[in-house]
Amino acid sequence: MSALYLAQNYNCIKSSLENKAIIYTILIALFLFIISICCIGSCSAATISFITDGDGAVAPEPITAEIGEYITLPTPTWKGHTFSSWSDSLNTLVSNKYHAGDRFKVTYSQVLYAVWVSKYTISFVADGDGAIAPEPITVDAGEYITLPTPTWEGHTFSSWSDSLNTLISNKYNAGDRFKVTSSKKLYAIWIKSYSQTFNGNANDVEKISVTADNGEYITIPSSTRENYTLKYWTTSSSDSGTRYYVGDSYKVSGSTQFYAQWEKNKITVSFDANGGSSVSPKTITLDTSFVLPGTSWFGNEFTGWYLNDVYIGKEGDTYKPTESVTLIARWNKGGIGTYLMYGGIIVIGIIILIIIVVILRRNKAKRQLQYQNNNGSDNKVINTEQRAKEIAEREKEAIINEANRKLALERKTAEERQREIDSIKYESEQKIAAEKKTAEEKQREIDSLKKQEPKQIIYHVHGDLHSENIGILAKDDAIVNHGKVSTGDNKDNSPKLFDEKEVNIRKCNNCGAEIKNTEALFCDKCGKKLR
Repeated sequence: MSALYLAQNYNCIKSSLENKAIIYTILIALFLFIISICCIGSCSAATISFITDGDGAVAPEPITAEIGEYITLPTPTWKGHTFSSWSDSLNTLVSNKYHAGDRFKVTYSQVLYAVWVSKYTISFVADGDGAIAPEPITVDAGEYITLPTPTWEGHTFSSWSDSLNTLISNKYNAGDRFKVTSSKKLYAIWIKSYSQTFNGNANDVEKISVTADNGEYITIPSSTRENYTLKYWTTSSSDSGTRYYVGDSYKVSGSTQFYAQWEKNKITVSFDANGGSSVSPKTITLDTSFVLPGTSWFGNEFTGWYLNDVYIGKEGDTYKPTESVTLIARWNKGGIGTYLMYGGIIVIGIIILIIIVVILRRNKAKRQLQYQNNNGSDNKVINTEQRAKEIAEREKEAIINEANRKLALERKTAEERQREIDSIKYESEQKIAAEKKTAEEKQREIDSLKKQEPKQIIYHVHGDLHSENIGILAKDDAIVNHGKVSTGDNKDNSPKLFDEKEVNIRKCNNCGAEIKNTEALFCDKCGKKLR
């Protein structure tokens, strides 16, 4: 029946329900409107509170403002700390950050929390009597500072250490950027320095000072001094001890005094002979004198040395230059010296000529006297022996020359040349042996002649024979070459040295001696010319 009732009254029920829905909707909307009006009236302003979150920190007063307005965020204070920013949450990793002085829009009442940065102080300990330490430096945590440099006379700063035990501590150099993470002390590490003094060892030279750390190497410096050259440095002013040359490396182990050792400069004086004989340059020590040399030029008179047209001196004078110079010679061409020189040369020539004439005349007279005294057979036999030896030597020389000529004819094989040399050597030995045998035979003949009576020897000479040639007949090559020597009559069967000629005997008009050689022009006994 209910189903039938619903079916019959469906439209009425539907209409009734639709009207109720409309009524409920209107009521709800009215309720919401009333609530929103109440909220607008009670929430038109909001308050921003500040929490500094630190013992001793001073928080700013809360700020109340209309919603939608902007406020300026204040700056809190906390001694020993630096304000960083405001955070809208205690969890600063996910919160929003707002800096002091920023314009902040008020949307609702909320709390902002201060974020602080801690400050740390870095103190410096110079750690040395008389050392001056830098002032402490206070900065925020995480900030970087530049490490300063302390001072200590006589020492060199090495580095900063974060512990007195430098064997295990961390080291930081002056000028490094150091990140501050906590308050700490840094201790200075020092190196002992020494002064090296370089004394000029002269009143006109300034000292040189070099400061270096113990164990450090320095370079030996140079120095200058007028008119002097630095040789080296020594540790004694008297040029004794170890020598240290400019540019050497020296290891510092204490304070040392060095002394310069000087050498006076040398200068060179050159000479321009200006046409005369060359003169070698002269190198001397500055501020010393020397003797001027000379030069010569045939036919000219040397007048002296000049420097820029200024007369310096002549040969033998003393000269003291102040720098390297070139002196130029000047000449008096064709002067009286030239004539004296020519005259001296002529006089010397005449004297030499006279000496030669005197010597020749004395030799001539000596030869004549020797010829007159050499009538004995002993001297003539000796001369014959000398001629025989000379002939043998010339023949030996001819044989050797012939051998050399044959060897130089053409180039042959080594075997052929050796055979030729052996053959020529054999022939030379045979000829030398024959000559030796002949010389021995001649010697026996000479020995035999010495035992016999002296015989008169007549020389046959080609051409006119004058009295001045008598003294040299025994040495005349014409006699030996032609061999025209006679031993007089050969009736006692004495051995002959050379071929003979039979001559008609005639007498000298002066002394009456027999002249067997018809071609003789002079008497063998008195030496007078035959008619």
